[in-house]
Amino acid sequence: MSIYFAKLGVNEIMLQYSAIIGAVSEEKYHNLVHEMEHCGKIDYIDISNSDLSRRRFRQKTRSGKEIAISLSRNSKLFDGAILELSGDTCVVVKVLPEKWLKVKAIDPNLNMKLGYFAGNLHWAVRFSEEAMFIEIKSTYDEYLERLKNAFNLSELSISEVDAI
Repeated sequence: MSIYFAKLGVNEIMLQYSAIIGAVSEEKYHNLVHEMEHCGKIDYIDISNSDLSRRRFRQKTRSGKEIAISLSRNSKLFDGAILELSGDTCVVVKVLPEKWLKVKAIDPNLNMKLGYFAGNLHWAVRFSEEAMFIEIKSTYDEYLERLKNAFNLSELSISEVDAI
């Protein structure tokens, strides 16, 4: 286990994790983590699916502790990754569910404009044969406002979906 302490301020210390201990799903950790969860000794770090590939960043846990993650190039975070497991605490990565905006141009001639618009805004998108899916990284309303600037919303079919 590689945990370091970094000084933030006069009396503030931040934990820095540089390795993944294992997975909650592994047999050797499962029962212990389950017991710790019942005792309220688990702290979660919530991250988005798009942040899983990040190796170095700072984040607050659900309990409000400031932590730093600094992984080697061959390590990658995943849902259920255990960063700390000691007698009184366990820190586990929890991947937030993705929300997507399903956008379909009613007039197929607008599809090119829609793709160009999303690309210029650097939105994370996926495509199916019938629609474009935009990952919601802020709020649904913010994306609608941006789309209103370029389109008449009656030209688009828009809905929010949990998974694609």
